[in-house]
Amino acid sequence: MPASVPDAGTCVVEDVTLNMDGTTTRKTLPKCGAGGTPCWRVVMQQSCTAVTPQGTAIVVDRGGQSTPPNTVTAATCSTQ
Repeated sequence: MPASVPDAGTCVVEDVTLNMDGTTTRKTLPKCGAGGTPCWRVVMQQSCTAVTPQGTAIVVDRGGQSTPPNTVTAATCSTQ
């Protein structure tokens, strides 16, 4: 991978769930390879070249399960 691609150690990936009472719950997802799902990894993805100069994407593996209801996945990565 090019040096400018975020490596797994520089990203925080979370499931953010909007609860019925209006509060949110955040669950940090581990990097894939640490065992179990859900987990995430950075991959090269041609379809992302229009939005990221590196052509990378963060992919969440949920082990065949759907994303929980009222949940979005948020990722923050540093390239330094």
